[in-house]
Amino acid sequence: MISVDMYAYNRYKKGMPKRTGAAYVVTTTRHHKGRTYHSHLLRRSYREGARVRNETLGNLSHLPDALIDIIRRSLKGETFVPVAEAFTVTA
Repeated sequence: MISVDMYAYNRYKKGMPKRTGAAYVVTTTRHHKGRTYHSHLLRRSYREGARVRNETLGNLSHLPDALIDIIRRSLKGETFVPVAEAFTVTA
């Protein structure tokens, strides 16, 4: 059983900014010395007053392109089902 000090938790939570803004995947392309480099970043956008800011949540560049596409589509609201549930085999 875990005991949580609610006073400390509320004090910690109060100091943290509220996370708003939808997450999305950004792909950037850079050309250097005749080579092309692609990086895929998980980001969210939020406002500070009148300015729109971006926060990078993670670097997805090491993942395969197919998985990055699935992440991108799921963040847009698409749902996925396992293959075993999507099809039924009838004899």
